[in-house]
Amino acid sequence: MNDLPSEFDVVVVGTGLAESIVSAAVSRNGHKVLHLDPRDYYGGKWTSLNWSSLESGTFAKEPVLESETQDTSASNSDFGFINPIRSLEQIWYCENAPSKIEEIRTLSRKFNVDVFPKVLLARDDIIELLISSNVSRYLEFKCISKIYSSLPAPAEDTIEPIPLSRSDIFTTKSLGLVEKRKLTKFIESVLKADETGGNDESSGEIRAEPMVAKTFEELARAASLTEKLQHLIKSAVKTVGDNFDPSRLNAEFVNRCRLFLQSIGRYGNQTPYLWTLYGVGEVCQAFCRLSAIYGGTYILKRSLNNLKVEGDELEVTFGETQLKTKYVVLGSEIKHTPTFQIGDTRTVVRAILLTIGGPIKSETQEGAESFMSVYKINDLEVVELDYTSLAVPKPYRLVQVTGPSVNQVSPRAFVESSLASFLDFSGTSPVEESKTVDGSDNKGDSNSENEASNLESPTDESANLRKESLSNGSIHMKPVVLYGTYFFIDFYENNKNVQGLSPERDSKIFYCATASTEITGEIRRAQEIFTSMYPEEEFLPKASDGSQAEDPEDETDVNRETANATNPADFNDNDGSASTPTI
Repeated sequence: MNDLPSEFDVVVVGTGLAESIVSAAVSRNGHKVLHLDPRDYYGGKWTSLNWSSLESGTFAKEPVLESETQDTSASNSDFGFINPIRSLEQIWYCENAPSKIEEIRTLSRKFNVDVFPKVLLARDDIIELLISSNVSRYLEFKCISKIYSSLPAPAEDTIEPIPLSRSDIFTTKSLGLVEKRKLTKFIESVLKADETGGNDESSGEIRAEPMVAKTFEELARAASLTEKLQHLIKSAVKTVGDNFDPSRLNAEFVNRCRLFLQSIGRYGNQTPYLWTLYGVGEVCQAFCRLSAIYGGTYILKRSLNNLKVEGDELEVTFGETQLKTKYVVLGSEIKHTPTFQIGDTRTVVRAILLTIGGPIKSETQEGAESFMSVYKINDLEVVELDYTSLAVPKPYRLVQVTGPSVNQVSPRAFVESSLASFLDFSGTSPVEESKTVDGSDNKGDSNSENEASNLESPTDESANLRKESLSNGSIHMKPVVLYGTYFFIDFYENNKNVQGLSPERDSKIFYCATASTEITGEIRRAQEIFTSMYPEEEFLPKASDGSQAEDPEDETDVNRETANATNPADFNDNDGSASTPTI
């Protein structure tokens, strides 16, 4: 490390989303940035993993630093590591099909599995920031095809598409004519509602004025929404772990509804959601790339050891390297022991499932092979991805499950019980099941080739085990879960009341940790940190296209069927049209 400069303006530790945005903003404005990460990959809890990295479980363990006399657990170190992931459990449901397991492992590099996945609203803050900063040029997205919701009890095992447009509303068979009219009127009222509220009693429009309707329940009564409509609306707007409560002020709920509805069709999308190709970890890497282009220095498998105040600067060490800096920015997995204490915490349940055999919900067999869907099933948010997402190879599907924290039950038990009506967790092929039902041995002398084909090709003999009737009279089979990874993930922030060793030092150390599970929370935290360091400077001004120093070839074997992937910067908001990038 002798070739490093002796001084930097900012040292950032961790490459999670907020840290990466801070690094890009500081570097973009001409300040010298040293960006470290104790892990050997980018993204922190926002990372995207290949199959080998997922199965190894290293993302849930403390990182191993380069052996440059570093040890974050040493008693003489000021810094420590906080792992937000706990109670990891991994299982091969298809353990009786070793050839299938081996096949999946050989496809490791074709997987891009998010540790904490996010679908993005087309008008979300992160999309606006990507466009305004020109970081969007490094990313591509695809539109989510459908959004489904389970119905309220006692029909909680039934899932229906959430109607998102006037045509959807009046063609759906799950709503009565009166419900369709009420929902249409509600949507029109929300879109007309001013940000500041207001209520036009003469027209009967429902507005966001808290004094008129203080809660969603009051709003629903004013709009005469049925229980089913209330359930569908809340399912569409609420996200897991964001601590949103419909009993809060109606204005917040109406604003959420408006953002959701205005995101539909912005980029020709039939739903409000976009999916980041190769996973949300690409967003972190895109901001890091911008930082590097403007001079940021990156070193992985490194973290800080010690820190002390030297006049107006901080002197920090990592390994045998000493340098001076004005500010230190720490990611959510890093703590400076004298100034850190965990404050507000939010915990969510995560499950990463690999399935085969078709989508969770198929309204028709025709064209059902290629699409991505979001399901709001009870309290779970489920994102089902196919090969066009570049997250999973064909013919498999990746099912990303996120749910609220649960007590006295493991993440696996919670997810399996919640999704048992929609997924088959037996892990056995239909042929194996039928043999078991008949009383014969399913571990006979079948060869490995038959094992693999059995898992891919359900037979009529066991159709009754996984069937569900479709509206067009065809038969849909439950997807078979081949593999599952389960864990809790914690989101927390630093207790701002903790007393550090000196005000001078504490004012120069910033924590990116936030209890928010939303990307918007990460952006706000990054902006707060940047403004505290450089209050007179613009946050992430637009980068010129000419600053892109390189255009490396994509090493991934991209299927040509993903060529309709889109970049937000290519769209014209006025006409909703877009160019189609060549992949």
